[in-house]
Amino acid sequence: MQVTSPFDSTKTCELVEHVSTEEIIRLYRDYFQTDVERFFKDIDQISIYKCPVSQLEFFYPIGLDGDSRFYEELSKGAWYYQTERWENNQSLSFIKPGDSVLEIGSGSGFFGKYLADKLSGVNYLGLELNEKAVKDGVDSGVRLIAEDSRTHSLKNSGSYDVVCSFQVFEHVSNIKALYEDAIKLLRPGGYLLVAVPNNDLAFLRRNVMYSKVLNMPPHHVNLFTPKSLENIGNLIGLKVEKTLKEPLMQLNRDTYLYNTVNRVFFGFSFFTKAFWKLKLHLILRPIANLCKNLINGHTVMVVYRKPS
Repeated sequence: MQVTSPFDSTKTCELVEHVSTEEIIRLYRDYFQTDVERFFKDIDQISIYKCPVSQLEFFYPIGLDGDSRFYEELSKGAWYYQTERWENNQSLSFIKPGDSVLEIGSGSGFFGKYLADKLSGVNYLGLELNEKAVKDGVDSGVRLIAEDSRTHSLKNSGSYDVVCSFQVFEHVSNIKALYEDAIKLLRPGGYLLVAVPNNDLAFLRRNVMYSKVLNMPPHHVNLFTPKSLENIGNLIGLKVEKTLKEPLMQLNRDTYLYNTVNRVFFGFSFFTKAFWKLKLHLILRPIANLCKNLINGHTVMVVYRKPS
């Protein structure tokens, strides 16, 4: 079976590895109290392929994206929608008072509230498919609508100075279409800001903790790296202005430490678990905090510009 590139149907992708769906179902059930079995009916394993033109790795078969029920279940956890994100602050360098800003996948509008606090006169709108999140945001005074990017782009071509999307592109199988929608929505010379998990990092791409399942379908279907983000921009006619990498944040510190310790023990999980059970990792936390700006964290953000 040949799997073709999402950006060039004449190019064949390389098989990277297979993943058991039984393990995915078990981890979501045991650790997140979420039933995902419906996404893998009659599928014993899924695969990761690598696009030869963009270097993007993605899960196959296509179309394993989570539905609204899945995200509503995950969002019951207080950890899921982070109100403070590194990329929020980074984005301020590319947004000025008076700009028209669209956020794709806004959740309940945390970034919209952040912009209102930091900049005056920004015309913000968020697109979100989770209707509960939209209601919560609207009730708190944020402009949100329950609409997808394709529908919105058909009615609002060239309407925005800045289009941003934070921790969203990794969730969407039809990634080329999402980029095309964003480009269409931008005015000439406008900025597209995309922040995603950085799968150049071993503690994400080769995570051995139970949280590794969050980097798999139906949650994540694309595995971006800084290079693949830059390659995609070049392929679809966007100028790559800047690539920014988040330092290690407290939210991801223990995942980083656990995976680092596991590598020190050459992947022998018995020793890693014993190290953790004895709480020896508590000694490492202050060191990680001290060195956090020297360690790449969870997120990479690429700033694209639409040609004038």
